[in-house]
Amino acid sequence: MAKKTKEELKKSIDETIEDVDKKIEMLEDIEDSMDESKEEKIEKAKFEELESKYNELNSKYSDLQNKYKERFFSNDIAPESTNLGDNNNTTLGLQEVNYIDIKEI
Repeated sequence: MAKKTKEELKKSIDETIEDVDKKIEMLEDIEDSMDESKEEKIEKAKFEELESKYNELNSKYSDLQNKYKERFFSNDIAPESTNLGDNNNTTLGLQEVNYIDIKEI
């Protein structure tokens, strides 16, 4: 049995059913059942939008997980931590200032 379009079904019902009232009832049912309503189209669009947002966020989440996990397995030292061990105060933004104690004068 082949899949028929809405128009083919309506034509088939028109040719096979003799009772006019029954024919109209069947044609209305087909029209109502096979037509996508505006609400269904809006819901479908919202679903697709939410699905794309979900996929985007899920991808970002996976990337963050991988970066976090790699952090523990990498042997690299973070660039911020290398400056802390240096004795050079200028790299930390500190300056040496000389003060004169009044008691020494």
